[in-house]
Amino acid sequence: MTVHVSSVGRSVLDALDGKSGKLTLSRAARDRAVRLLEAAGISTWDREQASHWIAAAVAHGEPSAQARALRDAIAAVTPQYWQRDVSAELATLDGVNRDRMAIPVREEDIAVLVCSDTPDGLLAGVWNALGMTAGNLAAVRYLAQPGAELGDVRGRAVVVRVPGMDVGSAEGFRQAMRGLGVLARHVFESLRGAREPEKFRFYLSGGFKAAIPYLIGLAEAVRSIDKQRLAELGVPDLMPRDGSPYPVEAYVLHETAGGDLTDAPPIKLPLRRLVASAVRQELTGFGTSGKRRGLVLPDLLNGYAYEARGRRDQPDTVECELTAFGAGLRELFGVRDESPAG
Repeated sequence: MTVHVSSVGRSVLDALDGKSGKLTLSRAARDRAVRLLEAAGISTWDREQASHWIAAAVAHGEPSAQARALRDAIAAVTPQYWQRDVSAELATLDGVNRDRMAIPVREEDIAVLVCSDTPDGLLAGVWNALGMTAGNLAAVRYLAQPGAELGDVRGRAVVVRVPGMDVGSAEGFRQAMRGLGVLARHVFESLRGAREPEKFRFYLSGGFKAAIPYLIGLAEAVRSIDKQRLAELGVPDLMPRDGSPYPVEAYVLHETAGGDLTDAPPIKLPLRRLVASAVRQELTGFGTSGKRRGLVLPDLLNGYAYEARGRRDQPDTVECELTAFGAGLRELFGVRDESPAG
């Protein structure tokens, strides 16, 4: 059982409009799909309209006008027949999992697509999800917030909007990175019925480039989860019995790999293992302001999860402030101390 986590870029949109030459569709089919979606108002979306449209299009139950428009577009561009190099996301997922079919998403697996907070980013997430599910709209789910409950997502591709991931502001980006920690927490909570460790595989070839270091950090944090935190989340003790880290891997496909992405070998990235108890110890006491006074010990996450300013030989002068990623780590590791120290 594997949780596949992909950052989403716009390469699939370039394929759909013919710019990349990766999609072998007739011009008539491509034009029909574009017209269908433009008629639904997509070309004039802002991010909130995009989110509401997609939520209606993938909602289960009585088909909405949005769902009908998307289904007609799916029929025109036939994602079930797409080549794996249509997008960097599909190419990396396929390249890493050649020992076991990952497209369409297997019944026991989960695919999570982390999207930028833009109309194009959300639409690209939906098309990649359809590529991963062979065009099965019923197997696609949309989360408008990373903190929403996942529910039963086995065998599905989950498109996740991360508000703030749009370079709009430093505070917005901080919100986005906190959202990644919330998302990871909910993914773990969705594993409550698991009987063995779920492998996590992160695919970082697409998407908002400024977020990639944080996604690598998120992979490292997931790799560092411990028995205590799993118990808090209501997940069975799934830690490997030999004492090794939680099974997490991260991959990237280099953008200069060549014309046929399916022939390019994905690069496995090195991941650190954090000490979960030390993370919790260092990240307490920041409170709602995200700041605390005094030197934080053991001082392993300085410059990563928080920034310390002041003289180390005069601890009372030191002020520490959470980074964007530190806020996400607090969410994942369950740090709830809201009383500033010092």
